[in-house]
Amino acid sequence: IEATPENMETWKKNKAEEEKLEKENRAKANEIKKRISEITLTIKAKAGEGGRLFGAITSADIAKKLKQEHKIDVDKKKIVLEENIKEAGMKNIDIKLYPDVVATLKVNVRPES
Repeated sequence: IEATPENMETWKKNKAEEEKLEKENRAKANEIKKRISEITLTIKAKAGEGGRLFGAITSADIAKKLKQEHKIDVDKKKIVLEENIKEAGMKNIDIKLYPDVVATLKVNVRPES
């Protein structure tokens, strides 16, 4: 594209719109981060002796529970789990909401009785 005055003006408008959208998305991510940081998500699962679960809690389980209880829709791919949760207890889980915005969710896995 040739750098004519009209094309330069169009480029500047597009750039300004992109920057505005970037700021809005970052603001939304920070708002969700604040909400998530105040939550302790409790998940009940069947467990054996010593708190060892009979299955595992996955990122999909966490995303589903977060949406059900708190109306926060997070893609399961953004939930950072090095491996699935296989034992009861309190865990801190990172959720990548935006490239440089990471929320920490407290997850309390409790054995079902």
